[in-house]
Amino acid sequence: MKRYRAGTVLLSLALAVAAAGAADLPGDHSITPAGQKLAEFLDATDVPHLWLPSQYVDWKTGAATTRPARGGVKSSHCSAYAAAVAQKLGVYLLRPPDHGQSLLANAQYGWLDKEGAAKGWKPVPSPEEAQADANAGELVVAVFRAPDAKKPGHIAVVHPAVKTQPELEDKGPDITQAGATNYAETTVSVGFNHHPGAWDATGKGVKFYAHEVQDGK
Repeated sequence: MKRYRAGTVLLSLALAVAAAGAADLPGDHSITPAGQKLAEFLDATDVPHLWLPSQYVDWKTGAATTRPARGGVKSSHCSAYAAAVAQKLGVYLLRPPDHGQSLLANAQYGWLDKEGAAKGWKPVPSPEEAQADANAGELVVAVFRAPDAKKPGHIAVVHPAVKTQPELEDKGPDITQAGATNYAETTVSVGFNHHPGAWDATGKGVKFYAHEVQDGK
């Protein structure tokens, strides 16, 4: 009888520890097959070597060009990258030629807020849900509009990843981005660190939007 009780106690403790660990994870933290496919797609865009800052680029491919396109900029290309990813996945996100590359991230922020729903975009209320939606294979963007309309904002694509609740609250979801620094995968806190108020001690002004991706994309 004592052995049985001891075993029961140990089992109960093991279950309690497992439950405590699970409580640190958002409700749907696993990566689905569709999420894995999205991760592989984002990795294949080779953003560390394309859409590079300080050069003119073809917004669709990220390849360097010797001459600027109409409305092109020779700076960073976060918004061009996000638009290119969306286009390749069959999703419309404000892009050239409907808006030039200059200050495009700010414009995308406003467009997603006012017109995105008509194109299938939905606001995502929390970083936890943003990560879960990406893990399920949806296209999710993190976007910040600069308080000064004459300065650039920032936008990135959420990359599928398994994150704990504390990690999401502290660092935000994982993202893929072009920008001042291009990353195949980093966190919102790192990717948006050049933008005060986006994700730092002064505030978390990043907004998330998601769009379903059709099968086969």
